[in-house]
Amino acid sequence: MAAHLAEVRSRILTADKLQDHNTPDAPGTVAPRIREQVTLIPADMGVHLPAHSFVTVEGCLA
Repeated sequence: MAAHLAEVRSRILTADKLQDHNTPDAPGTVAPRIREQVTLIPADMGVHLPAHSFVTVEGCLA
């Protein structure tokens, strides 16, 4: 019996500009955020990766 993805969660770490960074006055400039733009279709998954970003994707098999 083949398994399929039943649920997917994703987080992204990115900023508007590559040079952006956190400072004491702006500690959340670059911070992980929930990413909603993961699509599930039968037997496949799609993820768009923006420039200069790190994305994690977790899935549950059913």
